[in-house]
Amino acid sequence: MAKRETPKTSTPRKKKVDVMKCLVIHMISEGPSVGWVHTHGMREFGHPELEIRCLPKFMMMYGGSLLNELGSFILNSGEVFKTGEVVQLGISKFRLSRGEPNPADPDEAAHYQEEVWRLIDVEDAPCAVCNPHPSPQLN
Repeated sequence: MAKRETPKTSTPRKKKVDVMKCLVIHMISEGPSVGWVHTHGMREFGHPELEIRCLPKFMMMYGGSLLNELGSFILNSGEVFKTGEVVQLGISKFRLSRGEPNPADPDEAAHYQEEVWRLIDVEDAPCAVCNPHPSPQLN
């Protein structure tokens, strides 16, 4: 179940979206030890694509799963998120920020022609297990 630290707003969703059929997760190397994980398909439903940059390569499969889970929640819950919000999925806690292309790779610019949300770490944020006062759950 996802949680957020800011007040929620929502719009009803009519039909459940199967992210396994509608989203594509790309995992691209950004060097010998880190990678870029991002979605394709969120825009088809009027939402920004999602990404995680500089993710250790051994965590890339987890990052892809996290993007699938967040994408499913965004597409099916009707919740409206904004950049700057802190979101928690399970034990993963992150802030949504606006994604920007890597200036060293001009081929990435096409991915950022429309808004992209980057998931970034929340420094010193206790996880749901450690936090004695967790954020309210999203419905």
